[in-house]
Parts: sequence; C-alpha cells; structure tokens
Amino acid sequence: MRLTGGREVGRRKLLERRVRRLTHRLRKALQDIDCSSLIHCHDPLATVAALTACSSCGVQIPVVQTVHGPWSREAIMGGAKPGGAHVARIRALEEEAFTGATHLIAVDMGQARILADSFDVPSNKVTVIPNAVDAAGIATLSAGLGTSGIHEPYFVVPRRLVKKNGVDVAVQAMTLLQHSVSTLVIAGSGPLLDELRHSATNLNLAGRIVFLGDVATEALLPLMRRSSGVIIPSVPSEGVVEATSLAALEALACGAPLIASSIGGLSEIVSRAAAGFLFPPGDAIALAGIMRELEDTPLDRLDVLRKRSLAAAQLFDVHPWFEAIKAVYTTLSPAIAPTLAL
Repeated sequence: MRLTGGREVGRRKLLERRVRRLTHRLRKALQDIDCSSLIHCHDPLATVAALTACSSCGVQIPVVQTVHGPWSREAIMGGAKPGGAHVARIRALEEEAFTGATHLIAVDMGQARILADSFDVPSNKVTVIPNAVDAAGIATLSAGLGTSGIHEPYFVVPRRLVKKNGVDVAVQAMTLLQHSVSTLVIAGSGPLLDELRHSATNLNLAGRIVFLGDVATEALLPLMRRSSGVIIPSVPSEGVVEATSLAALEALACGAPLIASSIGGLSEIVSRAAAGFLFPPGDAIALAGIMRELEDTPLDRLDVLRKRSLAAAQLFDVHPWFEAIKAVYTTLSPAIAPTLAL
C-alpha cells in the first residue's frame, strides 16, 4: 500500500527532526573527543548528523559508514511512493552521506556495486567486509535442548514475513513434496503472516506447515541445528536484494545445511564458504528438488554436510571481521589502534 501525499510529507519532516536531534547529541559528545576518535555509523541519517556535527564544531575526525542496503529502495518496498517526498529526502540523505563520509564499508559486493553504479562512489573509498556472527557462541547455544516440540524431520525458514524474504516460495515448494514426511517450520512474523497462513490452508498444507511466529534465539538456534536444512528463499523486491544474511550465517554456525536463493549476498556466502545449496530466486521447483535431495541423503553424508557448514562459519566469525574493521580504522586514524580490542 502506497503512502498518501500527506503521510509522505509527514515522514520527510520526521526524518529531518531525527537528523537535527542526533546532530545536537553528537555536538555535545564531540566536546570530549581526542585525536584518536572516529565515528562509525550504520545508516545515512546518522552519517549526515555526524558530518554536520563535526563541521559545526570544527572537528576533523574520520566518519565511516557501513552500508547494509539501499535505504531509499527499502522505503519504496515498505509502501513509500517512488519519487515522493519521503523517498526523495532519504535519497538526498544517502547522497550526502556517501559523498561526505571518509570511508564506506559495504557488507557484500552487491552493495559495493550499488554505491558505484547508483551513487558514483569511487572504488577506493569502499571496503567490502561481510557481516559476521559469533560462530563458537552460536554453536554452543544451538547444542541446547530447545522447547519447540517440533518433530523431525523438518526444514526451517527463519525469516521476517515480508515480500523480499520470499517465504511464499518455500510454501509453494511444499506442494511439490507430496510424499514427504517433512514439516516446514516458519519462524518469524510480519505483515504477510495472515496471507501465508491462508495460502497454506488453500493448498491443503495446513498440517505440514507450522507458523511459530517470533522465536527467541535460545530456542531458534537448537531448532535450526536439528533441522534437515535452513531455507533462506529471498527474492528481489523494488530493487532491494538480500545482503549478507545473518540468518544464513547463523545456519552455518549451527551446523545446518544452508539452502539459499542465488541472489546478492547469499550467493557470495555460499560461494565463499563452499557449503550449502543455491537455487534460482523464486524457483519453487528447484527448491523442492534440493529439499528432496537432503531428505534422501544418507546419514553419513549429512554428517559431512554439517561439518562443512561448521567449518564455513569460521570464515564469517567475528574475529576476522573485527580485524578487517580494525584495519579500516587504523588506516584512517593510526592513533586509534592502541584503543581497539575485541
């Protein structure tokens, strides 16, 4: 549903108020900084506020932003009008942030390409550092008993129920597994919950699909670990493409077979990890084929797949991630190095 003109303007004004409030808070914080300081932001609004605060205080320190995805496109996906006041303001914030930031960290190559193609950001201003998880911590938590009561075998879709996450593709795949004894467990909530439940009922899948809603981490990780596979079925939506999915990284760290759309950061994860399975985005037939293959895989082969996932998770662990972030920081501000520790 698109936002009306009045709501568009209202949201634009809300963005402007947020920038002013954050700028005011940062001005006060800048009174206590020294030469080893650096500001790291995670969205364009914060970056613009940081740049404005530094300029008004006459402070010269690096401002870094991690780019997780195109905010202006995500706003359209959420119902904002393309070219409307709200999207125009977000786009202006993005342009100001990406131009003014000292350096940008993209969470995958896809985000780096968007910065180059849509915002003319030079490549020497961007470092690609994928998201990360605490691999050892997740492995430990996933070994817990959990309390879901779900009987094996089952596949898990740990996704917020919005269009770009493609959960309906997994539902459609279940219609192609008529003789399967597996259950599809959907762990997450969102605006498409009622629609997906209705679809499951109409497809006579009500007894084979379980909607858990939001699941606490201590219950979700053991659920993922004991699954036949974790499915991340993302699809493009309004120009938004899945980046380095934390759910996908958590699946690897749980030792679960990862089944993901061959899209954006998901492709990069599976390719780099040499673990998991890819299928074309939106292709329920291909997804069903992978699910069927995993159902028929002997236990010794499944054990190999699980060990491969655990090993792959080390590539996306917080320790190499921290070292990569630290390298960016120390290049921009050498004096900051002695203050950094994980």
